[in-house]
Amino acid sequence: MSYPISLSEVKTHLRIDPSTNDDDAYISDIIIPTSVEYCNMFIDSSMFYMTDASCPYMIKQAMLITAADLYDTERSSYTTNNIKREAVIQRLLLPYKTITW
Repeated sequence: MSYPISLSEVKTHLRIDPSTNDDDAYISDIIIPTSVEYCNMFIDSSMFYMTDASCPYMIKQAMLITAADLYDTERSSYTTNNIKREAVIQRLLLPYKTITW
């Protein structure tokens, strides 16, 4: 399946050497789908099938921030008491959120 963020984009965001492929399967099979689905849950289910070309930069950035927090827990902002990361992701995604009544 094609996702809005690619392995190379995630590795660049994480500052992982592109020639290193130790975690490529983990990033491709776990981190990327989870990041996309996490952001998708906030927005709307139709966004999940968005291609790279049609994905707005703010959504991609939210996915990359989520991927970084999931991948590198030692440097991430993810803690049970930290709402800062969540607020940043929500601010990036809010303009695209579908609100239904």
